[in-house]
Amino acid sequence: MPNDREQHSALERLVREGTDADLRRFLLILQPPELADLLEALRSREDRTRAFRAILGPNQAEVLRGMEDQERAKVVEDLTAKETAALVQSLQSDDAVDVLQDMPEDQQERVLEHIEPKDQAELREILTYPEDSAGGIMQTELVAVRGIGPHATPWRRFGGPATKSASCTRSSSSTTKGICAAGSASAR
Repeated sequence: MPNDREQHSALERLVREGTDADLRRFLLILQPPELADLLEALRSREDRTRAFRAILGPNQAEVLRGMEDQERAKVVEDLTAKETAALVQSLQSDDAVDVLQDMPEDQQERVLEHIEPKDQAELREILTYPEDSAGGIMQTELVAVRGIGPHATPWRRFGGPATKSASCTRSSSSTTKGICAAGSASAR
């Protein structure tokens, strides 16, 4: 596997001289954290935007999440409102709001216009909270886990700390032993 310097040189060469297909093939072999680092290291903003646009599907969201706030804002600024809306919709609500908060209000509005009404309403609600408040960093997605044991178990199963609290209810139904749910606030 090439080292970081070789990968960076290869990416710069492909962005400037390669075809879109060659660039995509190269980007497919890298993991999102590596891609985020490589994009941040590109000197030219145009090169960074071209490389970001060549990243396929859900990897774009993962790469964006791995970038420093300032670099992420530059990439998003160079995308169209429609491209940004598609990207925002592929992110979890807390990450989507982070992207939107980095934009001027007029750009936020142009992006939100391209988002489905239900998602748009949720994002607008979170955007009303101060950025550094609990409401400003909350996540609206809910995780529900059925009958898998003590309520610390879901957190271990999904990779979170076992000390987080979860609300659990027991059911007398033979098909559902219990439901544990956790959501609303995500730790940063």
